[in-house]
Amino acid sequence: MTLQCDRSDRFFRRCGRIGRFFRRTVFAALVSLLAAGLLGAAEQAPPPLEIHTGWQYSWAPAPESGAVSSPDWRTIRDPVNPPGREGRTELWLRVRLPEIPCPDPALLIDRRGVLLAFETWLDDRMIYHFGMTDEAGGWTFPGVTSHLIALPPDFAGSTLKLHVFSDYSNIGLRGRMSIGRAEDLIRDVMRRDADGIVIGLLIIFFGIFDLFIALEQPEKGSRAPFFGIYALCVGLYTINLTTVKDLVFHAPMFWFTVYFIALILMPVGIVGFVWQTFRPERGSLAHRLWQAHIGYALVCLVFYLAALWDWIPRPVAYFPIHLLRFVFILEMVYLLGIVANQAFRRGNVEARIYIAGLAPVAVFGAYDLLVALGPILSDRSFVQWGLFCFVFSLGMIRRRRHLDIRNRLVTYAHELERRSEEKEKLMKDLHDGIGGLATSIFFLAETAKSYSSEAKLKRNLAAISELSTESLGEIRTFMHSLDDQDRNWSALIAELRHHGSNLIEAHGLEYELDAAVDQRAPNLSSPLYLNLFRIHKEALTNIIKHARAGRVRVTLEVEARRLTLCIRDDGIGFKQGGRREGGTSNMAARAAEMGGTLEITSEQGACVRLELPLPQK
Repeated sequence: MTLQCDRSDRFFRRCGRIGRFFRRTVFAALVSLLAAGLLGAAEQAPPPLEIHTGWQYSWAPAPESGAVSSPDWRTIRDPVNPPGREGRTELWLRVRLPEIPCPDPALLIDRRGVLLAFETWLDDRMIYHFGMTDEAGGWTFPGVTSHLIALPPDFAGSTLKLHVFSDYSNIGLRGRMSIGRAEDLIRDVMRRDADGIVIGLLIIFFGIFDLFIALEQPEKGSRAPFFGIYALCVGLYTINLTTVKDLVFHAPMFWFTVYFIALILMPVGIVGFVWQTFRPERGSLAHRLWQAHIGYALVCLVFYLAALWDWIPRPVAYFPIHLLRFVFILEMVYLLGIVANQAFRRGNVEARIYIAGLAPVAVFGAYDLLVALGPILSDRSFVQWGLFCFVFSLGMIRRRRHLDIRNRLVTYAHELERRSEEKEKLMKDLHDGIGGLATSIFFLAETAKSYSSEAKLKRNLAAISELSTESLGEIRTFMHSLDDQDRNWSALIAELRHHGSNLIEAHGLEYELDAAVDQRAPNLSSPLYLNLFRIHKEALTNIIKHARAGRVRVTLEVEARRLTLCIRDDGIGFKQGGRREGGTSNMAARAAEMGGTLEITSEQGACVRLELPLPQK
């Protein structure tokens, strides 16, 4: 147990150091983000020109040269998913480029890219292609990425055509297309994606930190790192939405695979987190959903790999991920119901933190929806900030749980230490009490063996009988002090009254006990139980031997923070000088051991008064 607590202390100290490093990292990242925003606002360079009007499309096959002589060109507002597809997988898009002077011209198609493979033609010249054709003339899956396409100096006024192939449910230009100087395009991308990159890295750091805690925590396997899984997936998903990642590391299939894995594991993380935090019962619906998502994620991964190796048609592989999105929306509504019930009906603070973190996601998601529908004119998305707020709220919940575990471990360590001290005291009391009586019985029995006189033998046997009875009483009291159910103030009062009546009244004296216990009084520990009983017994024995009293009155007052025990007799007091030799030093030692004081006075008899503080709950 001590080793376990030491490991827990080292673990939480290490977490504290990592937490301090994490706070400094977050602060530095936010300062960097602010600085990037200020620098972006200070830049006076003209923004690149976005091409979002004047698009035409055609489903008819174009000539091999790519000339625009096809008669079936139709105007479209947005160059994605034009009408009349009817299962077609090839689409032609065209637009006339503006006549603007531009040194080092380039064309940028942002992070959402073109779905899926395509060729870029400028008038009759192919200047760029993405995705390869196989031997049969079909297209292989190239992934989804951003594209920075260099333009010739004489691009102005030319016709740009995109020959797009997609067997996905969407086809066409899904991203933004901008034209300008290559350096200005890259600067604009850095400005736009600065917050997404920083937020994505911070969320990834959240996830790695939680996974580290899960690996280092003392109770291996006690808590699965669902928050770490979810945060890591959200961070990778956020970075995957940026264009910077493609300019820094152009690997379309790698980034698409990262996006796919993050997408299928996000439900595993968030469903597991809600189950673990708010519905931890195994067999509950949240637990079953989490188990189902693990299996479903494996199914999606198998379909994805099979499609990459052309074992199954790609449209078949797309179906599980489409279904996952729909099911995940329904599950989020169900999970929100669970959390709302905890927050508003049961007053769960962690559930309220969860809802507060989810609110920005809903607000910024609604904002993006209004931008897409047209009522709001904007080219910015703030959903990454909503995701950051949500992940941060989950991190706060996770931190509260870790602090709760830490506090419980510290309390448990203190309890172990207290129990160890109690054990030592109980063993000492057992040795001094029952051990002493057993030793006396042994010596009396050994002495009786040598007696030839029947009278002496009877005296020894009577003494042995008396000591045996006293030993049984000691054992009974000791067992009561160990039993949590029997060890309470009511049981102690009953034991004192029983023992006092039997001991005092057997010698012809009157015994009276008055007790008052405050309901706020702390629980009664084993050493306190035994020490109070021993002091009471020692005081009564002294009264019988020395006081020449006729009446004994005992009062016990147990308050929230203090205990007072008073044992008073109507005897002769200390006048004959023999009273203080009757075990008062033992009573004083027991009182000092408990942190209290013992006072013996002699006025119209004698009074033994014990006062001691009580440990708080």
